Amino acid sequence: MLGYIAELDINQKLLSVKLLAINKSEHIAQIKNADNYFEVFTKSYQNQPIIIKGKGAGPVVTARGVYSDVLRLV
Repeated sequence: MLGYIAELDINQKLLSVKLLAINKSEHIAQIKNADNYFEVFTKSYQNQPIIIKGKGAGPVVTARGVYSDVLRLV
């Protein structure tokens, strides 16, 4: 399966977003709809990241936010 993956490297101050092939056995492949999924790698959790997964804003809330931003610009 394909999915957009964002990666933030705070040491190098670098943010990238890529379309990547995701193995169906990976945790990130299990997200549905507007779920959010984060893997946090630290010095203490290099090999097994902290995983944060939960409901995202969804299309209606996102559309309201974009509409609000457009109105502020006008």
